[in-house]
Amino acid sequence: MNMQNHLFTKQRGRPLLGGFRGVLAAMLFGTFLFATGAKATGLSGTYTIDASGSGNYVSFKAAISDLNTYGVSGSVVFNVTAATYTENLSVGSITGSSANYTITFHGKGRGNTILSGGSSSPITMKAYTFFDGMTISTTGTVYTVNAANSKGCGITNCNVIAPTTTSSSAYVIYANDANSLTVYNNYLYGGYYGIYTYGTNGSSAYGLGRYSHNRFIEQSGYSYYALFTYKDSVAFNTFDSAYNGQQQCCLFEEENDNFT
Repeated sequence: MNMQNHLFTKQRGRPLLGGFRGVLAAMLFGTFLFATGAKATGLSGTYTIDASGSGNYVSFKAAISDLNTYGVSGSVVFNVTAATYTENLSVGSITGSSANYTITFHGKGRGNTILSGGSSSPITMKAYTFFDGMTISTTGTVYTVNAANSKGCGITNCNVIAPTTTSSSAYVIYANDANSLTVYNNYLYGGYYGIYTYGTNGSSAYGLGRYSHNRFIEQSGYSYYALFTYKDSVAFNTFDSAYNGQQQCCLFEEENDNFT
């Protein structure tokens, strides 16, 4: 091998770095990438979020920062240890994510992994993102989960908690203009609305939601409210109790929905 002609970059027609120095620079750059945790390709596989510092990330936000920077090249699961995380998360449309390449934050179970937004919304999500097996809560009259304009997202096996209030600004799950949202096997506490979903009159652009096996508890207004949605499936839910003595479901102008 001619080391003088191997691994060099030209600048104005002259070798900038060649031979042994080029090899050394490449080795040092690789060491830098390893030491700093930089990713050459998108995230794929399983990672750990551990508040104690023993995992890949110490917070949800740190993991989301890498998602924003590197995107995904396959499905990603973040296993989240049992701890209380006080964070306000926004998971946008991550490069590479799709119905086949989803992003899941998987907790250690209700009451064990706790995501608290304080008085603000804990979660805003836009595309192919799931939160599973945790408690998600806020003390504010806001959206506990904001899934507006989302596609292919989900909340599963969680306790989702809003304050018990008569304020119509309190939503447990807000799903305005959502497409293919899954809300499965959750306990939905408090708020004026349990699930609020609103589409466009005469349009099939929003809907295809799957809302099943949930327990609605102590909403002061509507446990389930739907307007102008398309082919939602609402099945096997339990309407447990009401904050002010009444509990309502309200469906207006539904398009081919299945309600059982």
